[in-house]
Amino acid sequence: MLFPPIYNRKLLDDLRIPLILRYIYYSSAGVYLKSDQLPHFEIDVVDPKSRHKGKLETESLLESRGVNWTSIRPVYIYGPLNYNPVEEWFFHRLKAGRPIPVPNLGIQITQLGHVKDLATAFIKVLGNEKASKEVFNISGEKYVTFDGLAKACAKVIL
Repeated sequence: MLFPPIYNRKLLDDLRIPLILRYIYYSSAGVYLKSDQLPHFEIDVVDPKSRHKGKLETESLLESRGVNWTSIRPVYIYGPLNYNPVEEWFFHRLKAGRPIPVPNLGIQITQLGHVKDLATAFIKVLGNEKASKEVFNISGEKYVTFDGLAKACAKVIL
């Protein structure tokens, strides 16, 4: 379940922090400052004005409360039961015969990761002391342009 920062603060107020073995936080790779150098790495500068600034606030809150935390920052996740199914947007437009507007002439690159790989990442940090107070970006190994993503979706539909 995803909570805005105020709810995370309330949740931490209600929890007995000494009893928390590890708080695994579902963050986002959207917290990074925009850059022409991709992919983003965990040490890259974050953007406090990002639309995901609440996730940064929660990460800071976990640290300031002395919680043993791990933050997982996925890029774009695809697959079943995804709470933010980005790929579906492409498929819906294609099925409806509508154009697919892509930003920056479609050359903007990104990465995708399957939901099963994201679940594996969560499992791997459980009980792993090396993951304590660490951030992990999660994505697939390959890059794709938004134009390439649109074309791949079109191949499936057409």
